[in-house]
Amino acid sequence: MKFIFLFLTFAILAYNVKAQTAAGLIRLQAANRLCRQQNGIDRSLINRARQGEFIDNNPQFDCYVGCLLQQLGLTYDDGSLDVNTAVNMVPLTSPSHDQIVNAISICGNQRGNDKCSTAHLLYSCMYQNNIPVQALG
Repeated sequence: MKFIFLFLTFAILAYNVKAQTAAGLIRLQAANRLCRQQNGIDRSLINRARQGEFIDNNPQFDCYVGCLLQQLGLTYDDGSLDVNTAVNMVPLTSPSHDQIVNAISICGNQRGNDKCSTAHLLYSCMYQNNIPVQALG
């Protein structure tokens, strides 16, 4: 089984919590669309990541991930992860709950030179901690 963090795990977590209403689902879809457009990211790249490919050396992808996290309220203004918010979004009923919370705790202090490099460091750390992809926005 392929594992990957693909920051969209957080989008998934946000979906589980917020998208139980039509407004929450619309917000998630709008964030995904906005971030794809702002960063010129092609859906095929997102699909490759969803299939388990580690996306490296792609500033557009890193900025897309950072944008999604920001739009979903999971980062501070500097792009660093709001660990408490992220942990609280992990559904207690998720079969991967403990694994995800542990990875958030391990990786939550990653910081780069800017929001995009911070997003890349978080993505890389989570990928290395085998966070499973459950869906994609």
